[in-house]
Amino acid sequence: METLGNPFNVLHWRLRCTGHIMNLSVKSFLFGNSTSAIRDATSVDGTEDQLSLWRQYELHGKFHNIRIHSRRSPQRISEFKRFLGRILLRRDNDTTWNSWYSMLQSLLKPNVKGAVAQYTARHMEVLVEDRLTMADWTILEELAAILQKFHLAMKICESR
Repeated sequence: METLGNPFNVLHWRLRCTGHIMNLSVKSFLFGNSTSAIRDATSVDGTEDQLSLWRQYELHGKFHNIRIHSRRSPQRISEFKRFLGRILLRRDNDTTWNSWYSMLQSLLKPNVKGAVAQYTARHMEVLVEDRLTMADWTILEELAAILQKFHLAMKICESR
């Protein structure tokens, strides 16, 4: 590029691309290569079909389904708030991986485990396959620790 008279700042462009590359990499780590399935699942809003689609993502699908179910109606939102005391789980999306990190961080806050367990117990007929076990909570904590490293790396790349 420089021979054509356009100075090319490698550091500037490399950092700008890093965020996109990290986003693709972490999404692949979280979901494999089927981002189209994720988009399809998010296009349906809280129906049994959507819950079933998300269950193929095992643990990710479980906490996604609990979050979606708890926000499906004003009554459920109110019920979940009673268990948690005004806190709601953050929303995930299919665009960026850090929405999953944020949702995971809100899920792992103190007192949330009990609230999630109470909520899923009250709605066992729908969420029976989405109940989080002790092993699931351990994996979620480990996943959060991994994603935190990516989160910190993204923050470093964003700053100048």
